Amino acid sequence: EMISLQRAQARTLFTFLMIRRPPRSTLFPYTTLFRSERYKEGHLENAISCPYGILKECYEQMGADYEGVLGRLRSEGLIKKFAKKFLDDGSFQSLKDNLAQGNGEEAFRAAHTLKGVCQNLGFDNLYKASFDITEKLRGRDTEGCEELLAKVEEQYNNTVDAIHMMED
Repeated sequence: EMISLQRAQARTLFTFLMIRRPPRSTLFPYTTLFRSERYKEGHLENAISCPYGILKECYEQMGADYEGVLGRLRSEGLIKKFAKKFLDDGSFQSLKDNLAQGNGEEAFRAAHTLKGVCQNLGFDNLYKASFDITEKLRGRDTEGCEELLAKVEEQYNNTVDAIHMMED
């Protein structure tokens, strides 16, 4: 019974290692193109082309963890796609509105959502600021959040500016 468990674990590890995709290609020094079947199936509209280095530069400008998010998402195309989707996320505006109204429950929910999105996308500076305000709002008390909101807003604007730089 123990031997069969070890074999199953070894088979699982072998399968994981065989499925794991190789690191991103360096064959195209100026443009990275992702055209695998997985992306052609509609996961990404057509192939996303991103000038080499611009994405990393944007992440550096916003004080974000490019290598960490590349390790999670595995392609620059997905990073760019989700970074652009961040611009449509309403959690920051919801946080501002609910703090202005004194609604601690919804402000906490918005701050927590913003924190999670930032962590997933590697937006470290915005994550740290949203973490602080999330912890302050954990008790659902909105008093004294003005300074923390100002830090979140500053980092949010830096992040949004860097993402817009990807589009230019």
